[in-house]
Amino acid sequence: MKCPYCQQEMVCDTVDVGVGEMQSGPYGCENCHAVAVSWEDRNSPELDADEKKFQVWKGKKDDAV
Repeated sequence: MKCPYCQQEMVCDTVDVGVGEMQSGPYGCENCHAVAVSWEDRNSPELDADEKKFQVWKGKKDDAV
């Protein structure tokens, strides 16, 4: 999945469940620190127009992924 803000590849944590791997966290961009919006937050009034469109929180350089 490409980051809609910087076009770098987004990554997520996974865990081995015995028959493969399962996603255990949201996708995040290691370059600009944007993070995929969870389904609980998709209608949050804190989202700006781009975040609603892409369903990805904008990152801040001082935030950890």
